[in-house]
Amino acid sequence: PWRFSSPRWFSITAAPRRTEVVLGKKPKTHSSSALSKPEWGLLLLSVVLSGFLMALSLHAGHQPYVSFVVLIPIFVAVRVCLPWQGATCGVVWGLTLLTVSYAGIGPSISLTPATVLALIALPAGYVWFGTALTTRIGFSPFVLAVGWMGVEAALSPTIALNHNEFLDRAWMSWFGSMVAPLLVGFCIALINAVFLELAVC
Repeated sequence: PWRFSSPRWFSITAAPRRTEVVLGKKPKTHSSSALSKPEWGLLLLSVVLSGFLMALSLHAGHQPYVSFVVLIPIFVAVRVCLPWQGATCGVVWGLTLLTVSYAGIGPSISLTPATVLALIALPAGYVWFGTALTTRIGFSPFVLAVGWMGVEAALSPTIALNHNEFLDRAWMSWFGSMVAPLLVGFCIALINAVFLELAVC
């Protein structure tokens, strides 16, 4: 009388429940399908502004505290875009930073094929990976900040993202000239991501 191994019984009761769990979680971690064309255009425009302000904040220490909000459009892309859309935002951000810096408004930069490739591929790869990861684990400011620290480390031979205006002798003596700027970059990215998290809560 106690027969529980029937495939028909299992497929009727268990499968709908599993589907319900998956469908229930997806909108919480990713909402890329809700982006309309005007929203997509506005996001790209904000990414251009982000790249411009980042270059401005890194130019001889001008307006350094803009750094604490300038990455928010990048993290918006991570939160709401599909991976290919996120990669596009990363490319736009990198090209903006490259153009503004080469024009003399941003940090010093030498225009070489390696520089162009780095400023296109690294931000694009970061946002692509961030969007893909967000679909699986949700939006994590700490994980994104750790990843941004890797981006700054990879870009350091190409463009000066040193955040020297936030460094003092204590930071330099405790962590060294190589690690201290990366920790500042981590803090900046973390603050940007937390601001976005608080804004959407």
